[in-house]
Amino acid sequence: MQRGSDRIRAIVLSLQNFSRVNEDEMKPVDLHEGIDNTLLILQHRLQAKGQQPEIQVLKEYGELPLVECYPGQLNQAFMNILSNA
Repeated sequence: MQRGSDRIRAIVLSLQNFSRVNEDEMKPVDLHEGIDNTLLILQHRLQAKGQQPEIQVLKEYGELPLVECYPGQLNQAFMNILSNA
């Protein structure tokens, strides 16, 4: 029960971070956070289904500075890239 509620909480936080689509200004963003949020949202697509095995994502992040960008647009780009991979 606790694990389920923790998972829901993580998904809600990821959706809140991901949905910064309406932000009209550039701001410093942690790229790792954007990728992690996108992967959490897409986790259902990574699970095994029928004959298709589970997709495992290996994250080997290096040190990156914050990037000045439009976070909503960047998150959407991550979503498109990972959805189509």
